Amino acid sequence: MAINSIVILRVLVSGALSVATLTAIDRFAEGGFRDGLAMPGGIVGMLGSIVGLYDTPSGAWATVCIAGNFAFYAALWWVLLRVVARVSAKVKTT
Repeated sequence: MAINSIVILRVLVSGALSVATLTAIDRFAEGGFRDGLAMPGGIVGMLGSIVGLYDTPSGAWATVCIAGNFAFYAALWWVLLRVVARVSAKVKTT
């Protein structure tokens, strides 16, 4: 089955928007608000990192957190782009 070019474009755009979102969070958010926006990656890091000696997280914890935040925000943007595409298709048909 061939992958639709619209799907590929949507995935690429959602990845780029995820990077832009993470950059904006890093630059503009402060304090507890910033921690709340980074929480999806923290949860993934807590669940997905290997625990080292004496229950301390290994060095891969930060990498897993960043990848978790990227995946969360990319999925969020992908869903939003899909909703926008469906709404605009319905508006065009009516």
